[in-house]
Amino acid sequence: MRRRLRIGWAVLAAAVCTIALGVGPAAADEVEGGEPHEGAGEALEHTCVDTLDKIDWSELDDQMEIRFYEGLPLHTYFREYDNSIRGPQEVDVEEYRLEIKGLVENALTLRYEEVLSLPCVERVVTLHCVEGWKERLLFEGVRLADVLALARPKDGVTTIIFRAVDGYSTGHLYADVERLDMLLAFRVNRRVLDEMRGFPFQLVAESKLGYKWCKWITEIELSNEPYVGFWEKYGYSNEADVPEDWFETEEAEREQLLLRDDSEE
Repeated sequence: MRRRLRIGWAVLAAAVCTIALGVGPAAADEVEGGEPHEGAGEALEHTCVDTLDKIDWSELDDQMEIRFYEGLPLHTYFREYDNSIRGPQEVDVEEYRLEIKGLVENALTLRYEEVLSLPCVERVVTLHCVEGWKERLLFEGVRLADVLALARPKDGVTTIIFRAVDGYSTGHLYADVERLDMLLAFRVNRRVLDEMRGFPFQLVAESKLGYKWCKWITEIELSNEPYVGFWEKYGYSNEADVPEDWFETEEAEREQLLLRDDSEE
């Protein structure tokens, strides 16, 4: 996979557009009308492009991952399995474009580094799979709200549709995108996403089941119509809310881990 980056005038143009539209890094735990985020999360004092500048793209396999963040243990970045519809996808970053279209004033086609010119956020979130497993990870990326603001959504938008390079798709209510402060992540546990993890971007949809966390995202469409995605067509819930008792079980597990850590100090 070629991931050589050319960061230049396109990045500056996106940054200027961001400032002009007043898109800013409001704290991640201050989502109006939303539920408290499960783990630590904050807007960082830089853009994700600043992080890219420090990455040695010729040695991605040697990236260190973190397994604890602010006292919380994290699951590993590495997986031995894949449950996507067509297997891991290889995306050439030089050719990659993210298209934002539909009910917007300013349809956009953004390069990888243009997306990452927005303010950077990191947040610990647990992904719950409908199959029953889960993984708590540190996600780093940009707020979806910031990306959408560049395109200036029109009045009447109710649905945000995500499409991936492998043909996968899913949708979310626009209200949920805002309430849950969804992210487009480009790193997990401080490692850049690879083919299996969803490079270039994976959606982080906290409190939604894993099939709503679209990977390898190439297109975002804003619509005023309901949307039925890939798995939803087979009868899976379109809302895909994680059951409340799953959160209760996880909170109990986390408290036990923190108590154990305190007793060992």
